[in-house]
Amino acid sequence: AEYMGHFLSVYFFSRFIFFHSPVLIVLMSIPVKISGPPGQSMDSSPLNRPELFVRQRRDLLEAFCPAFELRNKYGIFETKEEMDSKGNMVMAAMEESSCCCRFFLNPRHALTVDLGTPADPSYPGLKETTLTPAYRLNKPFTCCLSEMSVTDGITGQRISNMDEECRNLWGCCPIQVTATGDEGEMFQLTGPSRCWLGLCMQCPCRDPFVFEVSQNGQPTSGKVENLPIGWCKMCFTNADEYRVEFPPQFTTQMRATLLSSVFLLDYTYFQAKTQNNIEN
Repeated sequence: AEYMGHFLSVYFFSRFIFFHSPVLIVLMSIPVKISGPPGQSMDSSPLNRPELFVRQRRDLLEAFCPAFELRNKYGIFETKEEMDSKGNMVMAAMEESSCCCRFFLNPRHALTVDLGTPADPSYPGLKETTLTPAYRLNKPFTCCLSEMSVTDGITGQRISNMDEECRNLWGCCPIQVTATGDEGEMFQLTGPSRCWLGLCMQCPCRDPFVFEVSQNGQPTSGKVENLPIGWCKMCFTNADEYRVEFPPQFTTQMRATLLSSVFLLDYTYFQAKTQNNIEN
């Protein structure tokens, strides 16, 4: 009786699968949309926005005592209005480096920047908030041309490398930064010449410094802009503001790399407090 029961169970299960297999195949072929965390869709990542704005947090101690060089912190906003009004941040970036390196080797000191979602999205809270790093940026000490690597903040897997290039023996060539990934070159940033940047950096009425994005030698709609911040702020601090416009065809990793290029440009060209001391 026991064996007969097992036999009948297998028999009826086989008949069910045989007659209902077309229905099961159809149900298995229906795509299932995987959603993100509660209240947040998979497309709600800040990197999927057409543009983002980056603002460095200005510290009064640095403004009134230039000998102090604190670790930089940056707020990242969806719109310029949010940035100007010090509204809620969608991302933040925080530097990790030693005090001695910042004091003696600035702005080419070795550092790590954590880029991710802040626990406190308010801009005033950036001073004390903690950060969940989605990406980690590593910039080694360099004497001349700068470089930076972008890795996954959780797995540590390398995403891309960015390398500053100069093809002019006189050292006054246009600024070029090439980003490469596992499959080759991602994009290239091209900006104004170093000499022009040094002459105009402290001008309060200047236009934004624009770094154009190109792929395979072809221009794209992407760009990184260093925005003028006004005469008073320029006199007392080296804090800067940026606008990043993403090309629509860029993947998430390419967008993360383009956003990370802001910090490579900032530390390489815009961190000098005093006049026109861009290094060649």
